[in-house]
Amino acid sequence: MNRTSFVAVIILAVVAIVVLLSSTFTVNQWQQALVLQFGQPRQAISEPGLHFKLPFIQNVIYFEKRLLNLDLAPAEMPTNDQKQVVVEAYAKYIIVDPLKFYQVVRDEGGLRGRVGPIINSNLRGEIGKVPMSEMLTARRAQFMRSITEAVNQAPHDARKSSRPR
Repeated sequence: MNRTSFVAVIILAVVAIVVLLSSTFTVNQWQQALVLQFGQPRQAISEPGLHFKLPFIQNVIYFEKRLLNLDLAPAEMPTNDQKQVVVEAYAKYIIVDPLKFYQVVRDEGGLRGRVGPIINSNLRGEIGKVPMSEMLTARRAQFMRSITEAVNQAPHDARKSSRPR
């Protein structure tokens, strides 16, 4: 075997390895994946393991299966008796449909931009109904449940792709 054929075999082997490695991907137990072809969703994968895609044409984005947190910035809100309270809100959610989640909000930043205002407006509405004197009483648990129910009943596309907790 002469030198040029040896170099050609090495180059061919390197190209074959690159193509093989770029056509496989792994989904872990705590992940779900979405295969995109030129930016368009092609396949949602929720089973862990080794999977295949078209090299250089398709790419993969991963989403968590685990319970996730959405922390909102602290906001100042008036109570029924016009006292100001600083509220730090959060939500817990699970992505149940990665395709719908990608189509509606794309990523966590998009979720924050769409669900955050819903949470804040419902918080503002519920806090505005209660005087400051009742805010820290035993009635607080009932107050928190009513906020949770109001947010869960809010009609919003982002809520259909993830399930608040």
